[in-house]
Amino acid sequence: MSAVLRRSDEALRALLLSVARAAPGVRAVILNGSRANPHAAPDAFQDWDVVYVVDSLEPYLADPHWIDCFGERLIMQLPDAMGALADAPHPQQFAWLMLFRDGHRIDLTLVTCDALALLPREPHEQVMLDPDGLVPPAPPASPYAQPPTEAAYRDCCNEFWWVAPYVVKAVWRDQPTYAQTHLAIVRDQLLQLCDWWLVLTSAGARAAGKHGRDLGRWLPAPLWHAVCASYASADGAALWQALETLMAAFDALARDVAQRTGFAYPHDDATRVWQYVRQQRAAWERATSQP
Repeated sequence: MSAVLRRSDEALRALLLSVARAAPGVRAVILNGSRANPHAAPDAFQDWDVVYVVDSLEPYLADPHWIDCFGERLIMQLPDAMGALADAPHPQQFAWLMLFRDGHRIDLTLVTCDALALLPREPHEQVMLDPDGLVPPAPPASPYAQPPTEAAYRDCCNEFWWVAPYVVKAVWRDQPTYAQTHLAIVRDQLLQLCDWWLVLTSAGARAAGKHGRDLGRWLPAPLWHAVCASYASADGAALWQALETLMAAFDALARDVAQRTGFAYPHDDATRVWQYVRQQRAAWERATSQP
């Protein structure tokens, strides 16, 4: 497949507007996502997250080729035509997720005027076209995350220490996929804790980003390295190390969050699970080192 010249951002913006003005019943155009957020670091992989507000979806759903005007696609997904959503009667919104051969991606959602009030809104969205004033003001900006409630903090700690022994069981049974699934669950609790820690230490001014994608910019280097090191291979020894790496990072950060909030950290749970994991790891290492 030959290389395709990448269109400029200005050309894509102009194309999105020209298609909207020529298409039937488009009443407004909204840009959201990272391209509308002045705090997002720009790069070549930013999606164009665009909403067309339309009188009716019918002309678009009836013509599968209407989106060809946006360019030659590499691949496309129609999430609203998949699974249970495919059988939903009279949809009020429909999305075309398109990756083009020149590297641009457009996530285009069409929503009817009647359903506009139900559309999730973003503080940094940009109204690109709205001659009739249909789009209400965007919601005010708020912190990227909220400080934890005591119940949420308690649940996070409990989930972490409860799930950690699942990894132990999986390693003993030589079930690496099961181990990886539960490593991901405990890692998610650590990432949640990182979100809260950022709020508590920077008044919410720093964003962890979706799936913790921006944590490397804000976390102390040792903590960030621990997060990255927890992505283990399927080897048993690597799985043990990843689990203990996560446990050490979570233990330290959860104690710090508890100190900052005055919440009670479940020291006894953590101590008992630590002992269990270390005992099981030592036994596993003895068993697997025998000729």
